[in-house]
Amino acid sequence: MQVSGGGISGQAQAVGHGIARALQNLDPASFRKPLKQSGLLKRDPRMVERKKPGEVEQGKCWWQCFVACVVMRIVALVSSIST
Repeated sequence: MQVSGGGISGQAQAVGHGIARALQNLDPASFRKPLKQSGLLKRDPRMVERKKPGEVEQGKCWWQCFVACVVMRIVALVSSIST
């Protein structure tokens, strides 16, 4: 089985989910109940948020990046004054 993206844990869960679904499709009467009880038929619904127009990154508005830049500049200014 070939997986890509995510981390090792996420890939392992994806492989387990795929094997569980294959077993369920093979013989639903005998495999579905134990697989469901062990939680192997649940899929993680989280997805990467897309980058929207006018935003710097996905999930960040322009003002969030602006505030972060202003805070970093203030910290740099204060540290240069104090030294």
